[in-house]
Amino acid sequence: MQVLLNLTSNALKFTDRGGLRLVTDATPEWVEVRVHDTGIGIPADRLEAIFDAFLQARGPADERAGGVGLGLTISRELARLMGGELTVTSAEGRGSTFSVRVPRAVESGE
Repeated sequence: MQVLLNLTSNALKFTDRGGLRLVTDATPEWVEVRVHDTGIGIPADRLEAIFDAFLQARGPADERAGGVGLGLTISRELARLMGGELTVTSAEGRGSTFSVRVPRAVESGE
């Protein structure tokens, strides 16, 4: 839940026009949620750096970001702790898509 809150909060923060869309997909083995936005996008050379602690895609001059740059770091780590992954695709000026994919929980039958 925290991962989705972080992703949707970021999408709203960086989207002035257009909007965001949540898409879900699942199989018996995994669940995936994608957060698509029509925001400012992320430069290609910063796509992996945005997951580093205390770093943000646009740097300290961008007042929009706020925060300390931990949300995506924490979100990726939470996804990995659940056996999954958090990834991003983006086009600068056209928006971003963050995808979190985790194994489906196994019911114990108790």
